[in-house]
This record gives sequence, structure tokens and C-alpha cells, in this order.
Amino acid sequence: MKLTLISAAALMLGMASAQAATFTLLPTSTLAVTGTVSAGFTGTYLGQPFSSTGSGALAEQAPGSLTTTLSGTIDVSLSGSNFTFSSNIAANNNGSWMPTLTPANFGLTASVFMDSTAPFPDFTMNVVGAVSGITTNLSGAATLIGAYGNQSFAAPLGGFITSGVVNAVATPTPLYLPPTPVLVPLSNIAVTGIANGTLVSDGLTETLTLPFAATAQFSVPVLVNANGVLGTATLAMTRHATGNIIAVRAVPEPGAYLMMLAGLGMIGLAIHRRKRMCPHS
Repeated sequence: MKLTLISAAALMLGMASAQAATFTLLPTSTLAVTGTVSAGFTGTYLGQPFSSTGSGALAEQAPGSLTTTLSGTIDVSLSGSNFTFSSNIAANNNGSWMPTLTPANFGLTASVFMDSTAPFPDFTMNVVGAVSGITTNLSGAATLIGAYGNQSFAAPLGGFITSGVVNAVATPTPLYLPPTPVLVPLSNIAVTGIANGTLVSDGLTETLTLPFAATAQFSVPVLVNANGVLGTATLAMTRHATGNIIAVRAVPEPGAYLMMLAGLGMIGLAIHRRKRMCPHS
């Protein structure tokens, strides 16, 4: 019985020192995308091998097309000042962020100047596309600084884009690419970055603010046709996502802590009664 009481007490003390909570993202959580599109072509032109390389910055195709809201939850574990979190966050694609088969309704565009080796000429390639259906797992660990109610942390981020699709259409001259979008499913694309956040409580609600900057890289293989001669190409994208995740949870009712204290009190009372009944034990 003594072992059972000690185990119960240890469990309750553990509950008091280690906390786990789930925070829900607010609609004010947003994501903005910047980055670059780079391309590399190899092939044969006029009987001679050639290559073309270049890169261009991502730009909005319509106002707000590279900005979207986020949804999901963040699971937090807190033991002392040791703060860890993991999340499952989705980008809620809307408006021109949503890809269709009409390039005008894609979300991003890039103008890529291609520097070619002779005898192939230099040219500018225009790319329109979108990254849709993005779901990302982010996680991090840090030490909380400050007193409860107003704490801060700096956490290196790790994670993966677990699902999503790249839609892209390229219209280069004098190369020919298929006029329909290239669809490439995304899976297990590594995401890295840093988050400098805060954990604030007003006594009723805890608010977790997680400003972050994360980077993911992926590529799209395609075939090209240079004046009737097939070649190979790789369209690569470096995607920098900056966001401001704001998530909240209700502070546990004081009654929850009172129940835990009452449980400890009952354990102490049971031990005291046992000692009275067995004074020589």
C-alpha cells in the first residue's frame, strides 16, 4: 500500500511540474511567400550541346496572391522552463492563391533570364504557378525566459511539408514547353527556420505568438523542345515563408488545481491514518 501511495503522489507531483496543452490557431495567423524560381536546361541545338541557366524572383500575380491564412493546432509541452511544441498547420488557399488551369488565376509569377551557351541564344522565360494544399509539420524546443504571464523564447524550427502540389506553366522563347500545368505532388520537403515567440497569459487565456521564417526547396522536372530537338529541364523553387502564428487556449479552471491539491491531501490523510493504525510499521 505504501508503494501505491508513493506512486500516486509522484504521479500527481509530475502532473504539477509537467504540463501539456493544445493551442488553436486564430484567423489572424497569416503566411506570406517570397523566393526564387531557377531553371537549368540541357540539350542539343544545331547539332551541338548547349545549356541555359537562370533565376528570377517570385512575385504576386494579383494583390494578395502570395498571402494566405493558416489553420491548425500546436501541441505544447512545458516542464519547468523547458518549452517544446509541435504542430500540424495548413495554408488555407483562397482567391488567386488557388491554382486552376487558367494561368491568370495562379498565385505567383517569375521572369527568369536564361544565360545560354553557344550556339543557343539567351532568352527570358516567364513562369506562372502556385503551391497549393500545403500542410506543414513544424516543431521546436526552447527555454522560456521571464515570469509566468509574460514569457519569451527563441526556437530553431524543424519540420516537413507533408502534402501539397506545385502547379507551374513556363512559356519560354525559343524553347517549347507543354502548355498545360506541370503538377508535382509534394511530400517530405524539409523546412528549416527560426521562431522568436512569446507565451502570454491574462489569467483567462494563454496566447502563443510564433513569428517565424521558414525555407523549403523543391524542383520540377520537365521536357523541353528546342526547335524539334528534345532536351531536359529542371525548374527549381526556393520558397521562403514568413508568418505570424497566433494560437490560444483557455487557462485551466482554478478548480482543476484545487482537485489536484485535494488529491494530495487525501493521500497524506491516508498515510497518517495508516500510521495511527500501525504505529510500529
